[in-house]
Parts: sequence; structure tokens; C-alpha cells
Amino acid sequence: SVSKMVRRLLKGFNSTIFAYGQTSSGKTHTMMGELQDDHLEGITPRLIRSLFSLIEKGKERGNTFLITLSYLEIYNEKVYDLLTRQRKRGIQARESLQIRQKGNGYHGRSANACIY
Repeated sequence: SVSKMVRRLLKGFNSTIFAYGQTSSGKTHTMMGELQDDHLEGITPRLIRSLFSLIEKGKERGNTFLITLSYLEIYNEKVYDLLTRQRKRGIQARESLQIRQKGNGYHGRSANACIY
């Protein structure tokens, strides 16, 4: 469950949430939901709220935290960094991240993301 994942994040474990499915199957709704309605929020806003609530409790005990986040989309075998806004000719355009195998893992870099 996501609540277990949040507690493990604060212990230093990396985590991934992966939504997979056909076009129009509800991935975005599952991840984001309706942001104006607490009962219809998706996984992402609930996770962020829970994470920062636990961080506040940890700060009260003198702990410090460093958070890095990637928000990626894989579409037609291309990987897009959803946290980067790039504009071309007045419209939002996205460029695929260049993913390369490096050692035992994969490495990709964009303006805001580094995947290891």
C-alpha cells in the first residue's frame, strides 16, 4: 500500500508507483483524481500530503530530509519528464528523455530529473 511506502521513504528506501494501462483506462485519474475534492483525490496528492505530514513530525524531533522526485510518462516507447515545461511556438512541447544503460542500471537526464 502507498501508506507503507511513505513510511519506508522516510527510512531512506527508494520507491516507485507505476500506473500501466491502455489509453483512457483511468491511469491519470487514479494517480491525480479530483484535486478539489478530498474524497476523490488520487494517489499522488494523498502521498504528498502524507509524506509532508510525516516530515513535519520528524522535523519536530530534529530530523532533516532531502526529497528528490521524478514524475515520468512512458508513451510510445518514449520517456517524458512531466516536471519540465518546454515551450515551442507558444504551445507546450515535450522532448523524450535519452535513457542509456550505465553499469548495472539505467541513466537518463533532463532539466529536472536524473534516473538511476
